Amino acid sequence: MKPATFMIWATTAVALGCGSSEPTSRADGTPVIVNADWVPVAAADDPFQDRPETVSCPASGYGLEDGFFEIETDACGYGTFMQLSQVAIAQGQAIRVNLWHSPLSSEEPAEAHLAIQLGDWLMFERRIPIPNPAQVLDEHIVAGRDIEAGTPVYLHVHNHGNNSYRLGLIEVQGSGASVP
Repeated sequence: MKPATFMIWATTAVALGCGSSEPTSRADGTPVIVNADWVPVAAADDPFQDRPETVSCPASGYGLEDGFFEIETDACGYGTFMQLSQVAIAQGQAIRVNLWHSPLSSEEPAEAHLAIQLGDWLMFERRIPIPNPAQVLDEHIVAGRDIEAGTPVYLHVHNHGNNSYRLGLIEVQGSGASVP
């Protein structure tokens, strides 16, 4: 692991309370997802429009790494993953998303596309120019609608080059999230 990647990982691990992949209520938030539960989405079920005609994303390109969901884009340059929401979210509640990427590089300038969608609501989206330094994205988003427990949650990464992305958490902040 490169020193810059390690520093991002270590800083985020400390902030998140490294290790657990199980949803547990905490004083500051309730997990919406479980990082061990992401599964790839079939082309017919992919809600994102930038899917290339041919996608290669073998299991060696993504998975649980130290409690975080990691996508290695040298093996998986395009991936949409899904799981069901662990909790209901009320419109107006704060949702925290924490993810980061290693330094982004490519032989030619390009653009990475990161997105998180709950049902049909595009909750989070970033287009990041490549090349780009390592970056932690710690976002607080207000729920634009009610989300029922069991709603599909989609994580999307489309990237050019040999890069790495890790999702730390998606959680509802404060009290009020209902666990079925």
